[in-house]
Amino acid sequence: MPTYKYQSVLPTGVSVFGIFDAEDETALASYLLTRGMTLVDFSDIAIDKRLGTQLAAIPRILQLRIGERIQEALLTGLPAHVAIAAMANEPFEHPLLMAMPWLTGLAGSALVMSILLTIAIPEFTVALILTATIALVTCTGLWIVGYWWLQIRPRDMLLRLSRQMAAGSSESLMQEAFVPLEIRSIMKSDMAAQQKSLSVAELLPSLGIMQVQRHLFATRMVAPFLALLLLIPASYCALLIVIPKFKEIFVGFGVELPYLTQVTIGLSDLISHVGMPGLIGVTLLTAAVTVLFYTMMIWSPAAEILSVVPMLGTSLRLLMQARVARVLGVLVRNHSSVSDAISVATNASGYREVRRRGAEMATELRNGKPVNLVCAGLHGLPLSLLLRVSDRNESEDARQETAQSFLMFASSLEQASWGHGSILAVGVEMLAMSVTGVVTVIFVIGMFMPLIKLLNDLSVCLWTWGAWL
Repeated sequence: MPTYKYQSVLPTGVSVFGIFDAEDETALASYLLTRGMTLVDFSDIAIDKRLGTQLAAIPRILQLRIGERIQEALLTGLPAHVAIAAMANEPFEHPLLMAMPWLTGLAGSALVMSILLTIAIPEFTVALILTATIALVTCTGLWIVGYWWLQIRPRDMLLRLSRQMAAGSSESLMQEAFVPLEIRSIMKSDMAAQQKSLSVAELLPSLGIMQVQRHLFATRMVAPFLALLLLIPASYCALLIVIPKFKEIFVGFGVELPYLTQVTIGLSDLISHVGMPGLIGVTLLTAAVTVLFYTMMIWSPAAEILSVVPMLGTSLRLLMQARVARVLGVLVRNHSSVSDAISVATNASGYREVRRRGAEMATELRNGKPVNLVCAGLHGLPLSLLLRVSDRNESEDARQETAQSFLMFASSLEQASWGHGSILAVGVEMLAMSVTGVVTVIFVIGMFMPLIKLLNDLSVCLWTWGAWL
């Protein structure tokens, strides 16, 4: 039995839209007459019946097609609450959730290693096992919280949004922080309702790509930075566990210690007074700094602060400009005015200065004043292309070409940001390896020079005693 999307009219003249399964057009019209409605228009839509089954029974390839159906549903006029309810059943994947099994596995492996290390270092048995257990519990807790925050919460929000839209109200949910900034900017604009719907429908598939780009860039930056930060707890462990063993050797033989060795042993004595609580604190501080750095790169207001950092700021600005260009392309394609397009796109950037300048340009355009389409934060975008579509009599081809140009600029800027970030990441990796090498050399020289001197003195004594015999 085919599924029809229909438009009908009540006796009062109110239009009613919906979907219904019927044998043919006549059966559909007869059914609507029983409800006091007259059929005006209809079309046949193809919906796989397996979409009504439980989510676990839906094949993976079919789940991936649901996202395409949502866009088609919104673009073809299917009731929005139906499309959003379908979106709630779409599989949610997030880079952080995909990393949690690996982090939890590493924490479990660390617990096993700590149990094995207690055989070699029995005096730190309780501390090592306690630290590894805390790490495992922390990773498991973060996994649970992340699952709720990134899967259960969005799904519940979508279902509530669907129910409210079916009841004719959705304003309260559109103000929620979960709704992407790009969508909120479009919904708060002065564009017509049809332009908003079409723009949101076209932009939705790109939002995931833009978010993944930001997370990939942040991961690329954090990985070498984390390697550099891990040197701090590693050095702490060496000063707490390894150096005291060397100190016992030096004290037992009464060796005269070089200045570098004395400094290292003095630092080890200071660390020994703090003990394992200090190691736990240093580890938590390292994790907190890493999370803070990661969050600052994916959160727009914080990314604007980091944009003044040489090299790193360039990559962050390129990502922001790519977001603005993508939103501009979508809005121009869906016949938005130039003032609305600039206002919405700059507001979606998340950068305060760009938002302020965009509001100024939009106000000048609405008032009919001559405006210079130049923004310090968007110097990589050819905003002057918007002048091609400022005239209402402009051809549709010119509008579509302009929209396509902005979308191509968005892709190019994303690739440029990734390449620029890769160069910076290589530099941070080289810095991490250099610092690690210097610290290792200092440790080796500081600890083994007295041993070498001791062996040399012993050999001289033995040679002298043998010569005397």
